[in-house]
Amino acid sequence: MTLSFIIPAFNEEKEIGTCIKSIRNQTHPPLEIIVVDNNSSDNTYKTAKDRGCVVIKEKEQGISAARNAGAKIAKGDFLCFVDADNVLDRNWAKEAVKTLEEPKIIAVSGLNIFRGKTMLGKIKFNLYTLIVYLGNILSSKILGKTYLAGNNFVIEKRTFEEIGGFEPYLAEDIWFSRKFWKHKGKKARINLKMKIYLSARGFEEAGYIRTLSVWTKSFFIKIPQAGYTYKTKPKILKNYPPILSP
Repeated sequence: MTLSFIIPAFNEEKEIGTCIKSIRNQTHPPLEIIVVDNNSSDNTYKTAKDRGCVVIKEKEQGISAARNAGAKIAKGDFLCFVDADNVLDRNWAKEAVKTLEEPKIIAVSGLNIFRGKTMLGKIKFNLYTLIVYLGNILSSKILGKTYLAGNNFVIEKRTFEEIGGFEPYLAEDIWFSRKFWKHKGKKARINLKMKIYLSARGFEEAGYIRTLSVWTKSFFIKIPQAGYTYKTKPKILKNYPPILSP
């Protein structure tokens, strides 16, 4: 089983080196690490290139376009999606492979753990994580519908291509998961041993309540990624009414 790691990156020279190192240190080594430079104005491209990654540029702004571009050139049988501010547990890939060896399982999602600047921050940010994962576990066990965290999942490349990749909306992983559920005969699992430690900068920059508000809205309504930052007000597409089911 060959794994292609895909990292979308926009001005990530300070974070991406640590992410790449954590991938290199996996007990199940990667076939390749693909970094997609999404119009960075810093040294993201050079930083990734110097660390032996396959680096490409994607002009269309947005994490979905960047991830899709990386997936398109990937040579591995399975695609591993992580973000530039992630630090992977050393056994992340090993655990992913173990789950993917189960019958009919062609996708697996792991556990996100927020890194906070203070202990209070860690508790507050990961309280959100606890609630989300409890809901996901129930959805997976009862309904057979597993949400695939965009920065922490592995999927068979062939299936990813059949589904059509990510769409250009906030909570792109939610919309991708809903397309995945329609793919008959294919199943996903959650593996809580696939731990990724990620930055809480979204919460810290935009504010806790505002971040939760945007994420909640994007769960039900298609909000374009284009032009959105942590501090901007998201623009809701009028052509798309709230969607409560896949």
